[in-house]
Amino acid sequence: MAEENFKAAVNSIRELFEEENVYEIPYYQRPYVWDTEKVGQLFDDIYDHFISRKEDEYFLGCIVLAEQEKKSKKTQKYYEVIDGQQRIISLQLLLTAILLQLEKCNYDANRISKIRNPSIENEEEWHRKASRRIVINTNKLDNCYLQNLQTPNMIEDTIKNQSPGSPASAHMRDNIKWLLEECLADSFKNDCEKLDAFAWHILDYCAIVRVETTNVQIAIGIFSTLNARGMALQDVDIIKARVIGELQSDKDYAVQQWQNMESQLENSEVFNDMLIQYRMEQMEKKSSVALINDYIELIPNDKNGEKDYYTFLQKLIQTVPHFMFVKNIDDYVKDIFAENDDDKKNKIKVFEETCAKDIYRMIAFLNTHENSDWVPVTMCLKRSFDNARLADPNCKELREQFSSLLQRMEALATYFRLKKVGRSHRLSRYFKIIKEIKALKETPPTSENLLSLKLTDDEKKNFREMLDGPIYDSLGAVFTKYILLHLNQWCSDRNESAYSDMNSGKKITIEHVLPQNDSDSYWQKKWTEDERKYWLHRIGNLCLISSGKNTSNRNHAYHVKKENTSRTKSFSSYIITRASFAFENYTAKECQQLQENRLKILYEGWGLN
Repeated sequence: MAEENFKAAVNSIRELFEEENVYEIPYYQRPYVWDTEKVGQLFDDIYDHFISRKEDEYFLGCIVLAEQEKKSKKTQKYYEVIDGQQRIISLQLLLTAILLQLEKCNYDANRISKIRNPSIENEEEWHRKASRRIVINTNKLDNCYLQNLQTPNMIEDTIKNQSPGSPASAHMRDNIKWLLEECLADSFKNDCEKLDAFAWHILDYCAIVRVETTNVQIAIGIFSTLNARGMALQDVDIIKARVIGELQSDKDYAVQQWQNMESQLENSEVFNDMLIQYRMEQMEKKSSVALINDYIELIPNDKNGEKDYYTFLQKLIQTVPHFMFVKNIDDYVKDIFAENDDDKKNKIKVFEETCAKDIYRMIAFLNTHENSDWVPVTMCLKRSFDNARLADPNCKELREQFSSLLQRMEALATYFRLKKVGRSHRLSRYFKIIKEIKALKETPPTSENLLSLKLTDDEKKNFREMLDGPIYDSLGAVFTKYILLHLNQWCSDRNESAYSDMNSGKKITIEHVLPQNDSDSYWQKKWTEDERKYWLHRIGNLCLISSGKNTSNRNHAYHVKKENTSRTKSFSSYIITRASFAFENYTAKECQQLQENRLKILYEGWGLN
């Protein structure tokens, strides 16, 4: 590759966003998809680096650009963004949120202007040049929305009043609102000077590896090479080489043991994930640096103060079954008993018949959450109940104790999801739980001595209020289905197959008994408009259907839907669905009865009373 066609450099964010650069998102790129979770994590990582007052650069990854011909006689350089648009747009939204917050505080206008673009002295010049810093060619509506978010005096109106024209624009709006209302408000309160310092920390100390070419095809080739399946080294691959390299006298043993772990964990990505979770469990804090940079802190010292790589290897070996437990409990159950155990089948049967189904269900539900912050806590919890005792047929009470704590863990994780609690707050609570578990040393914890695992009275109150509201409208279909599956499970026989609906892969949809479209005269006669608005999206009016689509029920009258339910297996496979169609007539009175019964079950199941 000719040198003039390819170059790479480390750029600060200030250099990346200087006024002469315009970044175009080409038409063939996917839309902007980062949600509040990913943007919140980006903020948390940068903020952690900021408060640690580190003077070194904080790297935000790599972007691949292809320089284009100038669109006009102006001095701007145009680049197609081949890889990195999610980070570039998110960084722009973060800087925009900071600027808006500073403006609300009536902060020094000159300082604000410099943050907008340090290389432009004149405020009027900034309006003309810098507002088109990022151009989205994929969708004109997305491009217009982003430009408005980059234009002073239009930002707040765009967030509050302009309707997003697409899912990508909705992500931009939700992310900037999240940054303003949760991240910045919580971390900076009204401290404008600290926020100003944070802005300059982003501009001067956050950096990105910028790979630039003059040819789109070359850029796509670079992108493909960087992301080729199996080509990129995981941190765990480098750590493996270093650990085995240090164990000169035990090299053959170390190689064999590492291969055994790789076989159990299937691939290096899963192994890498286990190391990340292990680091968080052991260090009791979220690290803002790459795993490869601080894994050395995980290696204990021997009695001479030297790094003990052998003990580190043993700890990893011991961690595998705990990680398997939270990621694949079926494999865990198979592996906890030795192959040469003559009584293996009987022990597995005893294990499965004594609380195992509740354990299976809780792990299955936890694994559907969009984040894995709960994993280090559950691994630590699992360590305190060692395999031998949990597998012992005589330890039913111990399994019940463990199952009870898992249910509390799932309730806390669900509350965080329901309230959209930010990652920093989630991790802070989870690390408190880990500290409490470790303080007990060899004694398995109980519900009484893990205070941080319990929902507070205020949290229970908030939880109840959210469940008693229009959950389908306020929480969305995915989380509503999660709640309804929980409800159905708690209504079901405990001997039913564990979490089959969670893992079957079959299509599950939500049915509104009182339909969302009430054009049928039947429903207009039975329900007033006020009743319809109040009950439509509440849990008393919702049920589950196992089918590709629920079009056969559509907006039909209640007795028609009931007939379909009684004759069609896909409509009657859920207890809560059968209960929804067990009445002669369906009015607000019946809906309220279902609402009260279901809330009672959910409150009891999640311990909210």
